[in-house]
Amino acid sequence: MKKLEQLLMERANKKIYKSGNSLIKEFDNKLVPQAEVLHEAVCQSRVEGKGINIPKLQEVFKVGDNWCIAYEFIEGETLESYIQKNPDKKEKYLEKMVDLQIQMQQIDAPKLHRLTSKLQDRISQTKDYISATTRYELHSRLDAMPKHDKLCHGDFNPTNIIIDKKGDFYVLDWAHATKGNASADVAITYLWFGLKGRKEEAKKYLDLFCAKTDTAKQYVLRWVPIVAAAMSLKYEGEEKQFLLSTTDVVEYY
Repeated sequence: MKKLEQLLMERANKKIYKSGNSLIKEFDNKLVPQAEVLHEAVCQSRVEGKGINIPKLQEVFKVGDNWCIAYEFIEGETLESYIQKNPDKKEKYLEKMVDLQIQMQQIDAPKLHRLTSKLQDRISQTKDYISATTRYELHSRLDAMPKHDKLCHGDFNPTNIIIDKKGDFYVLDWAHATKGNASADVAITYLWFGLKGRKEEAKKYLDLFCAKTDTAKQYVLRWVPIVAAAMSLKYEGEEKQFLLSTTDVVEYY
């Protein structure tokens, strides 16, 4: 069993440590169920060895009552850091990000859960603040969307991409990985930029993806209200209101 050594980050539900050649996530057992921790490890294992650089899963263990997951530690900087330090190269970095996402979406990962089922479940959980009428519209729209089996990351953004010392790109945090429609995953990334108030980058990212994949922009945008409703469960305040503002319209442009 690995030891928890250098604390790198602390969040409400977990702590992240560097320990030798490992990055260790320690989950608060009062806030994160065992099934959720093990699900993250399973998702990671099902994506490993599929042709894209990701940190290797090393170990799942307990420290006291808390479950921990140990991953290979990747030394480097996030793509987000590169974007912030080199704003003149922003478009270049966004293009690399899109290329990486397209590569990822070609990978076959049949054992992952379906994104459609996850989205349906999350939309149902919004009943305390999204009306039955809007939920019905969202469920119906999701039912009508084409069903695909592409690898979807679920939280693909520049903070989850590490560039190591050799210049190789690694994709982190596969806890939300599913199989489904690639455009839904693109809509999630598009909204991530929007949540940060980075509308110009959101537009450029979407333009790049649609041009490189010959995908109609309107088609990706039809996913935005669906994924915004699902994402709203983990946000509060202004960010939640931003997401909810996109769910009450018939078409989002």
